[in-house]
Amino acid sequence: IPGELRHYFTAVELHNLEANLARFVSTADIFPTVPDILNVEPGSREFAGVSLLRRYPRRWLTFVYNYDARFTVIDSYTGDKYVVDRARKNAIYVNLVDDPLEQRPIVIPLPHTVDKQQFLEMVDTLNPQRVAALAIQ
Repeated sequence: IPGELRHYFTAVELHNLEANLARFVSTADIFPTVPDILNVEPGSREFAGVSLLRRYPRRWLTFVYNYDARFTVIDSYTGDKYVVDRARKNAIYVNLVDDPLEQRPIVIPLPHTVDKQQFLEMVDTLNPQRVAALAIQ
């Protein structure tokens, strides 16, 4: 935000915007940001995204391919990205902060075929770094 416009925003909004620059946000977050910038109520409209002037929640951005045979989830806080292949029972992991070109993927075997909801429930128990260390040995 240019200096001459900063006085239009509260300290909290500026702080949230600065913090959100480090997040993996969606283009859907632009739509709810506009009414916040204009200081107008969006009315009864519900937006899929979150205003960038508000505290951005940790959330999983999800994308589905081939009728749920493969799906991708990205952690909006850490940049952890998993591409889950249900047929192969594995997840390919990269961290988009450390490896933005996705040149060092780690294949994580999954104990069974999982759907998107099941994967989101188990994702915090996965340890990609440990899997990579075992593969090197």
